Amino acid sequence: MRRALAAAAVGVACALAASGFALARGSNGSEGVRATVTTQRAEGKYRRVRLRIVREGRVALDAFLPGLESEGMRVTRVFVRDLDWDGEPEVVLDVYTGGAHCCIEVLVYRYLPARRAYVGSMHRLGNAGYRLVDLDRDGRPELRSADDRLAYVFTAYAASVFPVRVLRFQRGRIVDVTRRFSHLVSQDAARLWGAYLRLRRQRQADVRGLLAAWMAEMVLLGRDGEGWEALESAYRSGDLGPRPDLAGWPQGRAYLRALRTFLRQAGYAR
Repeated sequence: MRRALAAAAVGVACALAASGFALARGSNGSEGVRATVTTQRAEGKYRRVRLRIVREGRVALDAFLPGLESEGMRVTRVFVRDLDWDGEPEVVLDVYTGGAHCCIEVLVYRYLPARRAYVGSMHRLGNAGYRLVDLDRDGRPELRSADDRLAYVFTAYAASVFPVRVLRFQRGRIVDVTRRFSHLVSQDAARLWGAYLRLRRQRQADVRGLLAAWMAEMVLLGRDGEGWEALESAYRSGDLGPRPDLAGWPQGRAYLRALRTFLRQAGYAR
């Protein structure tokens, strides 16, 4: 069977080369589950993105994914991992959507025993991306990421800063569990505050994005009062404007009001 598949692959590759297409492959397996992604690429676009999942020697899914065929979009990684620690590994595709600020999505296929089938769900992680790591060493991996919802909200993208975000895959959903990892949040808040103290010494520095991310983490830590006092001090010192070079985003007292509203609407403030 392997020889037949190899021969078929060679034939397909030759045919694609003759027509100007290139064949891309990605494969990974674990715990009796193997997943393979093949694509055809022409003129910067991926065509006929195909996912094949073999579970316990049986083909459980063999399907084309037309939603991944937009210009600039591509699958950057495929792997198999038990994300929710239920004994059944998930198939994970990392997808780059193209563009400058957008850009990372995770397509997770979860096996449903009652249906004897895989069901996929797409999760957007935006500019931040993620690292899969077992942060609390309990055997269940977390997705360590950052909250890119702050991009462009308080300043230009180049000066925007994203607070720590920790996610978990749970019953087909990705849930935010950042508050459970207060030591990571505390470490990052200390890093951001140190960066603010250094940056504010520079003439015409824009610290609004930095302080917004820091304040979000202070809220996660339950240190709201301390955080708002520090921001009031920054306001009185002129670090938040108003200045002509900060135009285009909230500054001065309006910045503080906008930040309070954002943190409430984004789920930081309870």
